[in-house]
Amino acid sequence: MYYATNLEAIAALSTNAFGRSLLTKNNAAEVFAALGLSSGGMTSYSPTPSATGGTIGSATVNSAKYQLINTKLCYLAVDITINNAGTASRQGLNVNMPFNATGLFYGLGRELAVNGFGQVASTSPGSSTLAIVKNDFTANIVTGARITASILFEVA
Repeated sequence: MYYATNLEAIAALSTNAFGRSLLTKNNAAEVFAALGLSSGGMTSYSPTPSATGGTIGSATVNSAKYQLINTKLCYLAVDITINNAGTASRQGLNVNMPFNATGLFYGLGRELAVNGFGQVASTSPGSSTLAIVKNDFTANIVTGARITASILFEVA
C-alpha cells in the first residue's frame, strides 16, 4: 500500500486489534518529532562525483538525497549516470556526502544501465566521501553506467 506521507503511514500502522487508530495525523507528527524524524521527507543535495583515479569526463546526478534521524544517523541515497568516463574509465566512483561519517559503514547499490552489477558503498572514519565500487570491489566507472547506492551511517 502506498502512503502519501510518512505521517499517513504511521497513522495507518498504529491501529489496535479492532481497527481503531491509536494515532491521529495530529499526534503522529508529535511521535515523528519525538523519534527525531522529519515528516517532510528526504532532503536533496548536489554532490560532485569524482573518481579514485583519473577524471570523469561528465556525469549527471539524477538524484542525491538524505534523511537525518535523531541528528546522529544519516540515510543517504544517490543515483548517478556516467555520461563520459573520460580518463577515469575502470575506476571507483566517489561521491561527497553532506556529513562526515564516524567510522567505516557499508551500503549497497546496483548499476542499472550497462551490466546490472551489484555495488558496495562505504565510508571512512571522519570522511565525507562515499566510495562506490562493484560488489567484487573492482572499478565501476564506464561510459553509460547508471550507478545507484544507499547507506545508513553515523554522523560525526
